[in-house]
Amino acid sequence: MTRSDFLQLQELQRNSGLTLMKYLRENGLSYSTYNYWKRKFLYQESEESEVSFAQVCLRPSMEVALTSPTGHITLRFPNGVHVCLDTGMEESASRLITSYPYGHVLPE
Repeated sequence: MTRSDFLQLQELQRNSGLTLMKYLRENGLSYSTYNYWKRKFLYQESEESEVSFAQVCLRPSMEVALTSPTGHITLRFPNGVHVCLDTGMEESASRLITSYPYGHVLPE
């Protein structure tokens, strides 16, 4: 069976309106044979696939707000976590903001 034959078989089964098992039975094919060819062609397809990378934007929406005239900073992350920092914690706030998109806030 060629890949083209297998794709045609799948198309005929879909257009028949029958379940896969019923279609295979009516056409004298065993389910294990069908799965053999399916795995074989899926494996070939994955070998032929071009490897590429998708560009991902790592700019989550995040609010930074001064909550009082004394300089308290509240960070509200999209997952619902709120972090309140006192004056003098600007460096910690900066680390939290820059490391948040990467999934960790502790030094490695």
